[in-house]
Amino acid sequence: MTVIRGAMIADGSGGAPYRADVRISEGVVTEVGRIAGPGTDAGGLVLSPGRIGRVPDPAAGITTAVYGMDGPSWAPADETSWEELRRLLGGEPERTVGALLARYDKGSVVNCCYLVPHANLRLIAAGGEKRPLTLTELDRIRAILAIGLQDGALGIAESPGYEDAEELADLGRVAASYHGYYAGSADVAWQARCTRFEPETVRLARRGRVQAGCYADLVLSDVDGVVRRVYVNGVEVFGDGSLTGATPGWGLRRAE
Repeated sequence: MTVIRGAMIADGSGGAPYRADVRISEGVVTEVGRIAGPGTDAGGLVLSPGRIGRVPDPAAGITTAVYGMDGPSWAPADETSWEELRRLLGGEPERTVGALLARYDKGSVVNCCYLVPHANLRLIAAGGEKRPLTLTELDRIRAILAIGLQDGALGIAESPGYEDAEELADLGRVAASYHGYYAGSADVAWQARCTRFEPETVRLARRGRVQAGCYADLVLSDVDGVVRRVYVNGVEVFGDGSLTGATPGWGLRRAE
């Protein structure tokens, strides 16, 4: 159990900050108010929800990172694309998004979300060939994308190198059917009737607020905005200017 005492709370609701103590237990904020007993003195600091970003950088207040953007990434893969992805990424990819998110559970400094990269789907369907897909190939990657979304991916990410607006809109419609996001051009997102991904648009259940019942993804900053301490699922991962070495992050599924 951790108690943070005397911080100004910017709780994420948009309301005015207020001074209070915060109790954290088993990764969750359990109480906000006046709490008796010892605790960590946060007088003069602001306590706010952690940010969602594209890089896992607690020093910038990021407690949840979104992977899968800007090119090939760690999942999905098939027998053929697995070797190419391993060469490109310098590590072992996963066959499914579900396996990748499970890898992140308790193995990451911050929480991790995932967007299925269009580049991975293209590698599976056509290797490195920059050409229109056949209907059979398109059906195959639609099904693979749907499995990734069922496994918990946030949506699909456009990747540089082969930007076929019709193909991308078709895949965006698959993401939209799962209430997923589209990371890429606003025009394609509109055609797909899919919410365009921006970090601030992502809503994760029981995160993004400093209130009882929410996960304790929290940032303590000074009045100049300099990050002093960061908690991920209630565990301090950054303090006194450096990482603590803790890896309490989870692979967050879309339903979370």
